[in-house]
Amino acid sequence: MRNKIKQKYFCRSKINYIAPRSAVALVGLFGLMLFPVSFAIDSTEATVTPSTTTLTLATSDLSAEITPNSTEGTFVASDPAAISVVTNNYSGYTLGISASDNVNNTKLINTNDNTAYLNSISAASSAEEFNANNWGYLPSKLNGVANSAYQPAPTTTATTLDATNVANAEANTYTIALGAKADYSLPSGTYENSFTLTAVANPVAYTITYNKNTEDAVENMPENQSGSIEDADITIPDTTPTRTLYVFQGWCNVTPSTNNGTDSCSGTTYQPGDTINMNKTTANDTTLYALWQIDTFTQTTEVRYEVADADGTYGSYTTVDTQEVPRGSTYSWSTSQISGFDTATYNSASVTAYTVTEAHTNQVDITRKSYALTIDRNTSYISSVSGAGTYKVGKVVSISATASSGNKFTSWSQTAGTTSSFGSTTSASTTFTMPASAATIYADGFQKYIQNATTANCPSSRTLVYDSRDNKSYYIQKIDSLCWMTSDLNIAGGTTLTPATSNVPSNYTLPASSIAGFNDETKAFVYNDSTYGGYYSWVAATAGTNPSSGESIYDICPKGWKLPSKDNYRNAPNIGSRTIATAPWYIADGGYYYNGSASDVGLHGLYWTSTAYSSSYVYHISFESNGGIAVAPLNRAYGFSVRCIAK
Repeated sequence: MRNKIKQKYFCRSKINYIAPRSAVALVGLFGLMLFPVSFAIDSTEATVTPSTTTLTLATSDLSAEITPNSTEGTFVASDPAAISVVTNNYSGYTLGISASDNVNNTKLINTNDNTAYLNSISAASSAEEFNANNWGYLPSKLNGVANSAYQPAPTTTATTLDATNVANAEANTYTIALGAKADYSLPSGTYENSFTLTAVANPVAYTITYNKNTEDAVENMPENQSGSIEDADITIPDTTPTRTLYVFQGWCNVTPSTNNGTDSCSGTTYQPGDTINMNKTTANDTTLYALWQIDTFTQTTEVRYEVADADGTYGSYTTVDTQEVPRGSTYSWSTSQISGFDTATYNSASVTAYTVTEAHTNQVDITRKSYALTIDRNTSYISSVSGAGTYKVGKVVSISATASSGNKFTSWSQTAGTTSSFGSTTSASTTFTMPASAATIYADGFQKYIQNATTANCPSSRTLVYDSRDNKSYYIQKIDSLCWMTSDLNIAGGTTLTPATSNVPSNYTLPASSIAGFNDETKAFVYNDSTYGGYYSWVAATAGTNPSSGESIYDICPKGWKLPSKDNYRNAPNIGSRTIATAPWYIADGGYYYNGSASDVGLHGLYWTSTAYSSSYVYHISFESNGGIAVAPLNRAYGFSVRCIAK
């Protein structure tokens, strides 16, 4: 930026001369104007703190009239004009006077005919030293010293009237006057010329000192600068200092502060090649401090997790940490920095601390934790289990259980640890997904054959068992206080029952087939249906014993089981209501068989009891479609379904 450095006034010298008339003496009018009323200020750029110099002239004309009265000439002087100068320029100003050219500046020209003129004096300390038809000007100061001598006309090289070296808010004042001497030979008229009065702000000295702002070695530092300010501001050298492990950020005109290796500037920041706006109202001794930022590199950590089956397969990497780390510092990372990290499922992982020398990405694999899987078993039924061991969370483990002789596997259950899942709880060979904890699972079993089931060991839930006589399967379940078959007996005609496996006193062979039209309650028949099981006459149901009264103690039930009495049915509330008959009773609604055909299939379930009513009639149970049950005697020749209870 530029400072306002000077104010200019233009002046002209003027002489009025009047010729003599008859006996009247010649009267000459001499006028001189050195400074004009108006002045022009040099156009400058705006600046934050410019210096300004104000030059003021009290009058626009310096004039004198002269009437020559001798051949030697007559001297006349103008009244002095007042000049004042004010500046805030730190180095003060220089007040000078100059001409516009060096050809005619010495003359005051007669403006009437442009031929006559007054010549400039060479030197004159007083009026007496003026020659005829000469002129000069009288400044109150010359070269900064009080002056009383008239001076010759200014040249294009400015004559210094005064020079200061400090700012002055109060005006410094000066005067300037015109002196001339003319004789009779000078034609009358107005004589004039123009000159320039200038107040110029003095150049301000400056120094710029470059401070490296560190005890470390710095290369490519610029040289300090010094000189004086005129119209141009100062340009910082276009060089960039270098320092090991740091990056140059610029220059600061105040002492920087430093935090974690990075400088900050509370003043004005400059870059190489920038211009400094110098202030001409103050001393310009500037120190510029280098701003440093410790060299940093991006350190990134990405993680990926082992997938659910824990077989060494991983998902995609995800960024979990990004830091700008100074060169030479250390970087480290661990899973403890992950918010909500699942410490039960995953092993901790880390990046070992290392010294940062460049940008780097760390990739971390997070593995699943391993826990112990214990497999316990019901030793009464399960002889061995497999699959126990140590596994990662989420690993799908193959497990199996082997039932002991005469028994069968029934179910898996988890007895300890975080709940997990089985592929199947009812399959002896299945899978178990390892949870995020140690776990214990349990293999349970039951008697394989219904002949081994008792009321004491009867399962509380519907359990499948087998009949050792023909290897057919039946469901059993404890209902109320008794162990019931919850599916209908389906032992086929032609099967020979023995006391070893059946509730018979001696070998008994079931009739091979039904007899069409059979209605003799003393004879046995069996009719088998693939959907509803067997239809048995009461004679066949009691293994041919066919007691005429009381309770039958023998029947075609498996060994250890028997036909339920009518009271067994009546005293079992969870059987006595058809509304809950589907569970746990699971009624089949097989209807009945008589005289060569089945009837009421899908409508009723009819079952023999062990209780004889008379020699011809036996109590049976009928589950009615209206929701109730009936206990009533009926002819022994009917074919009804059979269910058994454990003794």
